[in-house]
Amino acid sequence: MAACSSDPMTLCDTADAAVDPMIDGGSGSPDGAPVGALALPSLGNNSGRSDVAFGDGSQSNLLLRRPVELRVIDAAPGIVAGPAFISRTGASASATTTVFVHVANHSDARRCFVNSEGLRYFDADGQLVGHQSSMYLVGSVGRFSFQTSLQTSTCLAAGEDAYVVDFFADVDYQAVSVVDFVLDASSLAYVEPAATVRPEQAAAIGAGLSLSVKNQGPEPVKVASFGNTWILFDADHLPVAAGFLRPCDGGASLQLAAGATLAMCDDSVVYRGRGQTVQSWIEFDDGSTAKASAPSAEKQAEDAVRERLRARLADRARRR
Repeated sequence: MAACSSDPMTLCDTADAAVDPMIDGGSGSPDGAPVGALALPSLGNNSGRSDVAFGDGSQSNLLLRRPVELRVIDAAPGIVAGPAFISRTGASASATTTVFVHVANHSDARRCFVNSEGLRYFDADGQLVGHQSSMYLVGSVGRFSFQTSLQTSTCLAAGEDAYVVDFFADVDYQAVSVVDFVLDASSLAYVEPAATVRPEQAAAIGAGLSLSVKNQGPEPVKVASFGNTWILFDADHLPVAAGFLRPCDGGASLQLAAGATLAMCDDSVVYRGRGQTVQSWIEFDDGSTAKASAPSAEKQAEDAVRERLRARLADRARRR
């Protein structure tokens, strides 16, 4: 096999992988060449961003994020991955590790249930150091065109981009050099939902974040209590930290009337670096949607991943 390269479709030998975490201040492409500034992800039907300084700045971002080699064994047509990064909330042994993989839809159709199937982590010697069965894209909302009861926030419309994020990755930040997976997506047709929900007015409150979510559509929506994701980006628009937003009042799920707003918070992350932009994605069902009594296998798999994330979040809260 060839050495790993910036081409996400190139199979490579993990033993040949070598990453210099200090190249370009820790912001490099998978082949070690500088990435420089990237564009921020697309603003879909459920996302928004704010310029807000977040993180206590006590440690340099150079110590807290670096590029990793990316090896995509196979990919759904039109879906392209890369670059990939690993980050941590601080330089201590107890810090939380997160992996980000940029994904873009170069096809002319909306693709949903985009996920990294068989996600594996290798060190520079090619030894397996961690794995997940799959992680789903943090993306826009799509509705199954033949079943109004099925919606998912794991979609990319044509031309959109976002990130697959392994939150609270159970791996050693220092050990990981290579990310390996199959990039999968549903082959079924998904369409734009009736609603649009936008996060806005993010602010740093102590060690946490808060923002306002607005239903910009004409009908009520149901906002989920879990799965609402934020990603913090630095001045080069590269990801440095991520977490989950919940209703500030602790509600399990909330009906949001047309034009109404909702306060959401995350006080569970302490980031020792510094970022400048927060982008958030909100999980919602539009007013015409009721949950399916018999969810699809894809939806069941997505829900299982979310339950794993809930358990990780609860475990991290207990260890704080």
